[in-house]
Amino acid sequence: MRVRIARGKAWLTVKSDRSGPSRLEFEYEIPPSDAEEMLKRICGKAIFVKTRHKVRHAGNIWLVDVYSGQLSGIVLAEFELQHIDQVFELPKWIGQEVTHNERFHKRAIGRLCREAGRPLSVAELLNGDQEGISAEM
Repeated sequence: MRVRIARGKAWLTVKSDRSGPSRLEFEYEIPPSDAEEMLKRICGKAIFVKTRHKVRHAGNIWLVDVYSGQLSGIVLAEFELQHIDQVFELPKWIGQEVTHNERFHKRAIGRLCREAGRPLSVAELLNGDQEGISAEM
């Protein structure tokens, strides 16, 4: 589940487990005061702060999330497939493909950063087993 506040509005999002590169997602607008209370009383330190940029490339709109705070230095880009077999062109500015790398699911990134007591670099996340960072979920 995700609680999000942006531009004076708030949303609660419920996501299913992944099935390959996709998952079900349901989003509901909620009162901002409810969202603030959920973030404060339920989420604790598991709050991720990001700035989202929308970038058009080859007919797709990529969502580029630049994180700050405990995920400072992490930038993730994604777009919604129209169907599971969709062929698409990766932009030249994309780094390593991490769709199937569980270390790059936000839940795992947050946990790994909390365990390390500091933000982790992309290199540390990619090479975590060599750095002594656990990848178990």
